[in-house]
Amino acid sequence: MIESYSFKTRARTVDHLGREQIADCPTAISELWKNAYDAYAKNVSLIIFEETPYQFDGADSIDDAPVIASLMDDGHGMSKEEFFDKWLVIGTESKASGDEVSVHDRKGLALRVKQGQKGIGRLSAAALGPLLLLISKRVDQKFVAALIDWRIFENPFLFLDDVTVPVVEFDVKTDLWQLLPGLFDELMSNLWGRNLKFSQQEINPDRTFRVINAWEKYSAQERLSGLLRTTQEKIEEVLIQTTFNKEHIEEWSAWNDPNGSGTALLVADAAFDLKAQLASDGATASQNAEKQAKALFAETLSSFIDPYINEEDRQSGYDFPEFNYSVVIKSGLVRKPLIFSGRNFDIQDLENLEHILEGKFNEDGVFVGRVKAFGKWIDAPFVLPPTGELGKRKDSRVGQFFLRIGAFEGDRRHSTMNDELHAIAKEKSDDFGGLRVYRDGLRVLPYGRESNDFFEIEKRRSKKAGREFWSNRRLFGRVGITRSGNSNLKDKAGREGLIDNKAAKVFRDLVENVLMAAARRYFGEDSEIRTSALAKIQEENEKTRAEEGQKILRVRQRKEFRTKLGIYYPLAQQLELDLREIEEEMALSNQVDEERILLDWQDRLNDLQNKKSELRFPSGSVPRSLGTSAEDYKNFRAKVTSAEESIGRLRSSLTIALKKINPDSPRDIAISRHQSHASYLQGRVRRWGNTAKKLIQEEMVRLEKLVVEKNSEFHSICKPEMDAFLLGEQSLEDLIDFMEKQRERLDLENSDIFAGYIDTLELMKDSVGLSEVALYSVAEKEKATGELNQIHSLAQLGVTVEIVSHEMDGLETSISDALVTMPSSCQKTHQYEIIKNATKQISDRLRFLAPLKLSGDRQFEVLTGQKIYYYITEFLQRVITNSQVKVEASPAFLNFSIRDLPARIYPVFVNLVNNSIYWSSGRSNPLIKLDVIDKKVVISDNGPGINAEEVSQLFTLFYTTKVRGGRGVGLYLSRSNLATAGHSIYFAREDSERVLSGANFVIKFIGAKYE
Repeated sequence: MIESYSFKTRARTVDHLGREQIADCPTAISELWKNAYDAYAKNVSLIIFEETPYQFDGADSIDDAPVIASLMDDGHGMSKEEFFDKWLVIGTESKASGDEVSVHDRKGLALRVKQGQKGIGRLSAAALGPLLLLISKRVDQKFVAALIDWRIFENPFLFLDDVTVPVVEFDVKTDLWQLLPGLFDELMSNLWGRNLKFSQQEINPDRTFRVINAWEKYSAQERLSGLLRTTQEKIEEVLIQTTFNKEHIEEWSAWNDPNGSGTALLVADAAFDLKAQLASDGATASQNAEKQAKALFAETLSSFIDPYINEEDRQSGYDFPEFNYSVVIKSGLVRKPLIFSGRNFDIQDLENLEHILEGKFNEDGVFVGRVKAFGKWIDAPFVLPPTGELGKRKDSRVGQFFLRIGAFEGDRRHSTMNDELHAIAKEKSDDFGGLRVYRDGLRVLPYGRESNDFFEIEKRRSKKAGREFWSNRRLFGRVGITRSGNSNLKDKAGREGLIDNKAAKVFRDLVENVLMAAARRYFGEDSEIRTSALAKIQEENEKTRAEEGQKILRVRQRKEFRTKLGIYYPLAQQLELDLREIEEEMALSNQVDEERILLDWQDRLNDLQNKKSELRFPSGSVPRSLGTSAEDYKNFRAKVTSAEESIGRLRSSLTIALKKINPDSPRDIAISRHQSHASYLQGRVRRWGNTAKKLIQEEMVRLEKLVVEKNSEFHSICKPEMDAFLLGEQSLEDLIDFMEKQRERLDLENSDIFAGYIDTLELMKDSVGLSEVALYSVAEKEKATGELNQIHSLAQLGVTVEIVSHEMDGLETSISDALVTMPSSCQKTHQYEIIKNATKQISDRLRFLAPLKLSGDRQFEVLTGQKIYYYITEFLQRVITNSQVKVEASPAFLNFSIRDLPARIYPVFVNLVNNSIYWSSGRSNPLIKLDVIDKKVVISDNGPGINAEEVSQLFTLFYTTKVRGGRGVGLYLSRSNLATAGHSIYFAREDSERVLSGANFVIKFIGAKYE
């Protein structure tokens, strides 16, 4: 007889699909962020609450500290019915079916491509922590809240139907805290079954029996395995000990806005990866684990949105979404941002790299792009057809996708980038390096992690590093795909990469083919471009090494000078006191005719003269610029000069006195003085000699180690290649070619090192003072670059602006938040209005200071003439009002736009307008006008203008014609700032470029749009 049965599902299935399925905690956060994205959120944030400051001494474990975290978004949220019908339905069809989200739910945003596919992403919340309080709200509907402990689903003896999730609706947000105990009690029915305590719920004796029996079996099993605390005991303890409060949800927009919506996930007893973000780095085994967790956390969640999109990508239909994300640690009122949308290595940073490969693959697998090699763009396009067979079937086709990748030379000596850009790239490669994959602008994990080598970059490099060129440690980039164009590239359920189908294999082969071809043609050691470029780079870097040597010498010079001055100055003070004592004794003494007393004074004077001789700085050792030491050095020199004068007077007086008394034994006096001076000189020479011998001995040891190291370097470099040859993975031809190139390279490096040693020793043998020569060179260079140093000192103003702005921004936010939550009775007082208005003025000032920051993350913006005009008139409002100058902007100026850094553009306009205010104020009907002539911006005034002979000096550093308040740096810095982006500024001489009768400055922007 045929019988039919249905599948029965254990509760543990949820644990398998959720916590055990997802790769790790950061990946779970990524999935929840994508859920927020699918809910049309504009903002999503993860806040980790630090209840008390953490202090780890190596013995304490972070696992002992309970932590609460909140993940909140401002999406469309859920109603109670949607929570039942969708969130609690595993594998729901709402995403897979492709149902379009209503215009109302999109909240004014463009239609988004759904990221979720399988309907189980929500279960990844279990990876954040065992206890979850979910709160959601739709516009104009009630709040819905649910409480879940994911550890319940670890019990293998429970059936899924026996597990219940307590859910409650409420209108007023404060009602949650009265309802929360009931949610806890109902949740406990999953451990104890229901009893009469839960009178509002139907009591099912069979379920109660099954639940109690299941936990008895599971607890018994855990005790047999040696566990000290069972899962049931852990759940009971957390439920009793854990308390959610308003602090954990007060930053949720839907909680504070009656018209708001969204979803908040409050997690108790947060996972180790979240707790690790609170700990400081250390050296113990536990702290090393925390350090690794922090690194993986940042590596996974940074650059969640594709940072490498440009205008060409947008025109091709690949763009990044309007979506902001952040991870914040909150301790009381203090917020510490860990990860946020703007903190990336972005497209502007990538374009500063010396090697770039960018383009797109069409549906036939042909790559069409362009290449930048060693700082120069190649004129000819890079076109590469596929080498293998493409999938023709609908279910294996790849489709169009995008590639952008940049790299830098690991060895600074081979790089065309300057020290600053190279250092930035090297530093940021730890956090943002690697080749990542993005789908519709959102990151696909785990690609780009250090442990992932999907495109086999490191594998190929291990076989032939020079030829393959690419390295995850010194490249930045991404492959951009779309769900519509690459529907066969699907994520694995655990978000551990793409499903390994034929489309994924073709996708990987296409990318690898382009990387290998580009390495051989443009970047690697087999490239003719590299061969020709390195010769020039070597020449430039010789100059760089010399400059670095001068820099080291200059730093050492300054350090030694400050150290010696700190020692010499008090000795000079004591010398002055000792000489004054002898002078006073001689002035008061009536026994200047006694030979014994005169000789004693002379001995003391000789001793003081020896001390004075040691207070000497070698020739050229005093830096050209003394900085904060200038006043001390001035006082020191004054005391030494005074001592020299005193010694001269005293010696002259003693010589005359000795001559008058005609001493009994002048020969003995002469011999004694001769021996005293010789002993002093011999002692000094002996000390110098001992120091020199010690340095030579140390240098001999270093030289011997260097010889041993260089003798074995060729063998260590060639060993992997030899091993590959012996295993049949390397051809003899390639091996010989590799060895010859390494020999040439190492011989050149060794020649630079050892020839330099020998040249130095030869010069020393010929008594050439290397220190004097080097210090003279440094002094001359400092003199030549003095103006540049003064410019750098001015940059400190920008740093100050940034620091003050950052600190004030946090304080302003705290004040504003506190004002909003103050009782209505307080808000009606006069004092409240005063504080509110003052806070608004602070906020306005901060808003205008923000674009002037010099450091931190650079945010490019589209700056319109309207924005620039508004900024200028607001920033200079008081000056404009007091001077009664009228500032106008033409329609052509208001409609022009440029995409650039506000910190680069705004200060230029502020400086030019401020100068015009200075010169035109006091005249009849003073006027300043901003206009556009022949696609060039003109800033003009009706002031006295500028004399022809002064025009050539206008942009010279420290040149000014102002009687008061002029430093002569504004125009120079304006031109320098604009030049860094290719823009230019000049003084108009042609009538066709003049707008008003006075001064007319013309700016030619690169890439500006004029409507």
